[in-house]
Amino acid sequence: MHPINGNLALPVVASIAKNDEDNWNEIQKLMSACLQEEDVVDAKDLGRLLRLVESRLTMKYTNNVATLSTIVDTILTIYSKKRISIPMKLKSLSTMTSIFKYRKNALNLSVSYDYKPFWDEMYAICTRNAKDVSCGSESLNSKLFQTLLDFLHEARYYTSQEEADGMVTDAMALLSDIRSSNHMFGVHLLVLCLPTEYDKYDKWVPIWLEQLASVTHNEGWDACWLTLLCRARKYSTDPAVWAQTALPQLLSKAAELLDPL
Repeated sequence: MHPINGNLALPVVASIAKNDEDNWNEIQKLMSACLQEEDVVDAKDLGRLLRLVESRLTMKYTNNVATLSTIVDTILTIYSKKRISIPMKLKSLSTMTSIFKYRKNALNLSVSYDYKPFWDEMYAICTRNAKDVSCGSESLNSKLFQTLLDFLHEARYYTSQEEADGMVTDAMALLSDIRSSNHMFGVHLLVLCLPTEYDKYDKWVPIWLEQLASVTHNEGWDACWLTLLCRARKYSTDPAVWAQTALPQLLSKAAELLDPL
């Protein structure tokens, strides 16, 4: 039981414990039902499952690592492998984001998370790639885009170092041609999805500084790279990279930003 409920009167505590157990049993039953459906998930089952999970977070029921990890893994499987409507996608993403935020001070969920399907879906919405985007109105797809963005931002902590290496490779491929319309997506991918505690910052910082300098007088570009470099500085292990390489270039960029012309 959540500690906040332990100080209540004994009859109330017993009632909450019973509700907690009933809630979890119903969640398990609905997760099993949704996973067993071959292709299209029953919207009623999924909707009820998501409402019960949100209730579980709100009502301060027992939420340990195993419980939350099971819920997230199940919703990830449903989202990735089953056909669900855009409203159900929105609710699924919001629920998972709530769980990630719920555990933000103890990031130890055991989650099998692959960022790429979610990034590809968001990328397809942004580039208007009709073949890869779910059918829906412009406003609905805009909501899905923003919800995917919020989800990816919170979920980046669960990307493994091996997947992060592949992500950086993909991002650098997008950044390779400054004339390409996809150029900006490279830095967006890094800022949005790269785990904060990435272990190869020192290798990439000199290259990223070159990328920062390659475009001038663009506030969005500068903000993305400076955000990434701030994270890199916190987890860097090589002071020489910053003293000899980064500092002069960052001072030059600061002078550019302060120059009204």
